[in-house]
Amino acid sequence: MDIPLSGALSFPQAIFYFVFILSPLFVFRLVYRLYFHPLAKFPGPKLAAATSLYNAYYDIMQPGLVKMLPELHRNYGANTVLVEIVKTWIILTKRQVPSCASSPMNCMLPT
Repeated sequence: MDIPLSGALSFPQAIFYFVFILSPLFVFRLVYRLYFHPLAKFPGPKLAAATSLYNAYYDIMQPGLVKMLPELHRNYGANTVLVEIVKTWIILTKRQVPSCASSPMNCMLPT
């Protein structure tokens, strides 16, 4: 028994509709990640904030993103993110501020 395909889309039409529907979703996601996401206020590479391609590139083509973190911290600063993490941790756990007087990078959160 043959199924009639008179109402089916041709391949170019299917590709066009696929792109037409998904393109606005990708643009919306890009704008959200760059401007409205809670982490958008932190400094860093915009490509890393917008997509996962940055992470994929360093994991596949380079030694790994983890090895790039010291350079990224030198370029963009790590103290801003660390201070926000400590503040959030304090709010969530309702504990005392940990001692970070010597160096914020050496700050250990109390358990």
